[in-house]
Amino acid sequence: MHSSPRIPVTLLSGFLGAGKTTLLNRLLAGAGARRIAVVENEFGARGVDQVLVEGADQALFELNDGCLCCTVLDDLVRVLERLQDRRADFDHLVIEATGLADPGPVIAGLSSDGIREHYELAGIVTLVDARHVERDLEETEVCGRQIAMADLLILNKMDLVSSFELTALQARLAGLNSLARCIPTVRARIPRNAVLANHRAGLPTEPTQTHHHHDDAIRSVSVDLPGDVDIQALDRWLGDLVRRQDVLRMKGLLAVPGDPRRFVFQGVRRWIDVRPHGAWGDEPRRNLLVFIGRGLDETQLRGGVEACLEAQP
Repeated sequence: MHSSPRIPVTLLSGFLGAGKTTLLNRLLAGAGARRIAVVENEFGARGVDQVLVEGADQALFELNDGCLCCTVLDDLVRVLERLQDRRADFDHLVIEATGLADPGPVIAGLSSDGIREHYELAGIVTLVDARHVERDLEETEVCGRQIAMADLLILNKMDLVSSFELTALQARLAGLNSLARCIPTVRARIPRNAVLANHRAGLPTEPTQTHHHHDDAIRSVSVDLPGDVDIQALDRWLGDLVRRQDVLRMKGLLAVPGDPRRFVFQGVRRWIDVRPHGAWGDEPRRNLLVFIGRGLDETQLRGGVEACLEAQP
């Protein structure tokens, strides 16, 4: 009797704001014979990405309130064990790690007893924010580790840097990881098969066991408030916030007065973008914002968002 082939796993890595969720949506969008299950990890107790990820209603597993390579690694192993019972429902598993995760321990989890018999690591795909990677490398050790351990580097947001800067960045990435292929992209536009291919051929499959620690000053703060937000007031407040504090990443959902649509809010350092994202429907209108950065004060952030809410009639 022949055993079932192992499930290919793609680990999606990359520092905060590099574009992982955008890429994940592209992988799930459109017709295709390949069925993808997703395990997603967010740094913080309140998950936003479950709303932002499209097309994974029946195959999305969230791991919140911790980094995938640390406090919730055991949860990942349990999810992988449960997924074995649904083997007939999907062909490929994508694990999206939080922007603060070191890929090493995650690979170790995939190599543990009882897991490696059923799962095969197809590749580590690391998204790189072309606009902010130099600063991220300077300030955060894990950003360099994410790049160094990648099989495929996706140099995203290349439209936000000059051609000279792009060439320099490609050389810098090659210096950090000479084995990985590097593909420049805009808004993570890359063929699905290029991401999900087996990138591990010819590369070591056993992880190097290492210890690491996060920058203890980095924390996640979630603010979840009902009602509608004055978008102009929020824009002014956020602009002042990122000038005064070291906010690395922001994301969330907003309810705008008079508009039936949900708006997706994304921010990387001082870059902020707001776009419509489907209708609220029967779901209560709310404003859910997640901030990741150094030295954040939850009371201060909640008060700031509350001051931007529209007065209720």
